[in-house]
Amino acid sequence: MEDLYYVHKMGSQELGSVDKHGGISQRGKYIYLSKKLISFFPKLASQVLNDEVGIFLVPTWGDRVVKILTTLKYHNQKHSVKGYKGKNPRDEFRLYLNEEDNLSKIFNQGDYVVLKKIGKTNTVYTYSISCIKPGETGYDSLGEEMRKATKKLNSGNHFLCEHHLNFIVDPVITNDTEVLISKNFKKWFEKNGKSKNSKTVQKSITVAGKFFNSAIFHKVVLEAYGGKCAITHQSIEYKDKTNIQSCHIKPRAMKGQYLPSNGIALCRDMHYAFDNGFIAIDDDYRIIVAKEIDKSELYKKYNGKKLFIPQEEFYKPDKRFLKFHRERIFEKFESISKLKNEDY
Repeated sequence: MEDLYYVHKMGSQELGSVDKHGGISQRGKYIYLSKKLISFFPKLASQVLNDEVGIFLVPTWGDRVVKILTTLKYHNQKHSVKGYKGKNPRDEFRLYLNEEDNLSKIFNQGDYVVLKKIGKTNTVYTYSISCIKPGETGYDSLGEEMRKATKKLNSGNHFLCEHHLNFIVDPVITNDTEVLISKNFKKWFEKNGKSKNSKTVQKSITVAGKFFNSAIFHKVVLEAYGGKCAITHQSIEYKDKTNIQSCHIKPRAMKGQYLPSNGIALCRDMHYAFDNGFIAIDDDYRIIVAKEIDKSELYKKYNGKKLFIPQEEFYKPDKRFLKFHRERIFEKFESISKLKNEDY
């Protein structure tokens, strides 16, 4: 990627006005983005109320490399709400920081945040994020460049740096890099998923699915279920090996996404049974065993039992996918088995 950096000096309001309230944040923390430089980021629609998009942020500090899946949001009442009668219709871009992934804890007022685009796959953007504090290498030079640039562009405490910053080290990321899913991304997906408009729901599933691949899906699903089978609630582990697998509810071959809500952690036997329609799961998360195999000692004791599922909504099996599995895989197996018996 080219050497182009978005540089911003953090203000008090973005950090929750902690300077006015004894060091206690009064609201969620974020990075305010300049409208004049917003082309550095994915495009957002002015006519879609509070349009939002997911992005990956990769911090350049710390001992481990991690990709944080968060959101960029356009608060746009000024443009999207016709006849808005409020006093101050909003018109601002914010990149939200999150307590759970330590993004918000590292920044203080006066620090420079430096963002660099380090990857783009289809419509998924990945940026590195750096924090340069007073006294650190590069702080004074960024201040001098900002004074020159903002005076010329009248862009506030924001500017684009078009030359290489040798004090910013690009993180090395791979398909196996750990991913943290922020609270804001989960809220964004869940909000769209609850829409009464089926097209909005399908678009949400398709868009969100682009942020996950096979490696991320496997790790996230196993973590969500604590590394145990959702049916037996047991696991076999030896060193770095386990018999627990991430199972797709709606198969990839049938356009199933790598979304965590399209996954269940299952042991190998249960995974095989689920994929082949021997078992299914109802909308109350209870296990259904096909009549053709309900005499099997391995499966019959789980018939009607409740599935062990994550507490957090984002990771729970999506009932739309469970229904798809029942109708297209489970019931197909039962109907084929019935035909075979009748022929016999």
